[in-house]
Amino acid sequence: MVTWVIGVLVVWPLVALGVAVVLGRWIRLADTRSRAERPLTTADLPPRSGRASGARAAEPPDRVTRRPRGPAPHPACR
Repeated sequence: MVTWVIGVLVVWPLVALGVAVVLGRWIRLADTRSRAERPLTTADLPPRSGRASGARAAEPPDRVTRRPRGPAPHPACR
């Protein structure tokens, strides 16, 4: 039983390391394939819907003042 536990404790990190290396290589390969000849700038992005670039933000609503709540009653005290 002890040998089995030690074997799992040794094999599990090795499997996790292998998966991490393979996943890292896949990500690096995807990055190199998708890399453009020139860097992406904000001018390349499509315009956003909603607020125009020069428009001001709407005024925030007035804050509502709230009374602090008392302690919640314990179910056994009802």
